[in-house]
Amino acid sequence: KQALALYPNSPDAYVILAEEANTLDEANDLFFQGKIAGEMDLGEKFFQENRGHFWGLVETRPYMRAMQGYAESCAELGSKDLAADIYREMLDLNPNDNQGIRYSLLKILLETKEYDEVAELMDEYPEPTANMTYNRAYLSYVMEGWTEKTEKLLKKAVEQNPHVPDYILGKKQIPGLMPEYVGMGDENEAIDYAQNHVHLWRGMELMRRLWEVVEGE
Repeated sequence: KQALALYPNSPDAYVILAEEANTLDEANDLFFQGKIAGEMDLGEKFFQENRGHFWGLVETRPYMRAMQGYAESCAELGSKDLAADIYREMLDLNPNDNQGIRYSLLKILLETKEYDEVAELMDEYPEPTANMTYNRAYLSYVMEGWTEKTEKLLKKAVEQNPHVPDYILGKKQIPGLMPEYVGMGDENEAIDYAQNHVHLWRGMELMRRLWEVVEGE
């Protein structure tokens, strides 16, 4: 509050207040104020000249943190379309995506069944992570059914991270807390994926297919 009294356009001050807020609605409002403060702080010309290179420029990071907090709180409050729009804007500002925004957008797009955009996003970030490999198999299944292609993609996903099926199939309980660190192919990555996506898999025939793939190996 003292920082804002000295400089009202301080996004990080609003982010700190939001993180200490008593309610989600209050946090959402503070993150939004941080977003507006960041836009005022950087100025319209800065956005025009540096779009596509944000986060690499240190002065943009407070604004990007406020944007992320606002999008996440919007999603938690049920405003998924608004959250998705914010995530899209963030990826446009910073395609390198140092904050991992692509994963948050991917989750929302799968939940809202925007499958064409899901495919485009995964093509844009063709990385061997659990988020991409398992979701690529999931997307193939919901769009085409159980095909040779889907089976191949699911086997590739299991090879990439063999820990995921234990959590998706309920062999291991999914922890309530997010892992502090996530490594490609490790158990923390599996926990992170399951925490964010298990609700999409539940009740689907794909779960049985996943069990068959795991048992077959």
